[in-house]
Amino acid sequence: MIIENYLLEIQQKNYYRAGPEQNIKVFEPKKPTGAHDPKFKSQKLIYVTNDPQCASAFGFEWNDGEGFKLGSVNMGPWTFEIPKQYIDRMRYPCSMYTVTGKDLIRVKGHMREFISYSPLTVVKEEKFATSEEMMKKYKLKIKII
Repeated sequence: MIIENYLLEIQQKNYYRAGPEQNIKVFEPKKPTGAHDPKFKSQKLIYVTNDPQCASAFGFEWNDGEGFKLGSVNMGPWTFEIPKQYIDRMRYPCSMYTVTGKDLIRVKGHMREFISYSPLTVVKEEKFATSEEMMKKYKLKIKII
């Protein structure tokens, strides 16, 4: 099962990235912000995932230090815990981007997260009026805490 999942991941052609920015044609590597692995903080890179449900949690800016939590059990459905004082962030527009890449590196850990040190071209942009709309479309379980 583990080997089958790994093979599926490396055969994946589409990767996803969501964010409040719209009309992006190419993602350029930059130093990450927020609660990323400290070893990557000084490097210019791009984070993506092969799981659009997971990506949908990133339609607005947030970080772990504010009390947000994103998780799943056995890579099953994702749950996004949002502190109630930040629920207004769910009302801002955002986009889900599909990008392609071949030199992506899998980041060790719980998430199906990959990094690229090279620019990634957008092959599809799906715009949403609110990040809440995007999270619901991708069936991300939202829990207000």
